[in-house]
Amino acid sequence: MELSEYMLKPLRKDGEFILYRGQHRRQTGASTPPSILAVAPVSERPALASLRRMEHEYSFREELDPAWAVRPIALSQHEGQMMLVLENPGGEPLDRVIQGPIELTQFLRFGIGLATALRTVLIRSVLE
Repeated sequence: MELSEYMLKPLRKDGEFILYRGQHRRQTGASTPPSILAVAPVSERPALASLRRMEHEYSFREELDPAWAVRPIALSQHEGQMMLVLENPGGEPLDRVIQGPIELTQFLRFGIGLATALRTVLIRSVLE
């Protein structure tokens, strides 16, 4: 996947990784490629464990259902760095949505979604 065709905007940064949202530079017409998410190590010289973690997450691409998980679509090099490219389901990272105490209905909506995803992961791991 050629990431130079995307404009990458940082969404979230922690001590190990940066999450980007990428919009394709060509945004006209019916055949406009979808936006993506991309995860890259924070460091220009990441630890081997960080790179292996990205490779490990990419290895699950065939097993993840987009109904409950963000699916990896490529491992790619961009500007000398390895990036894990993901489908973009839309939305915002939780730390942008939740800025403090939240209403019970919103809390339950998030909780039910997370519990459903975890249930699916656990059932699949037990069946394997």
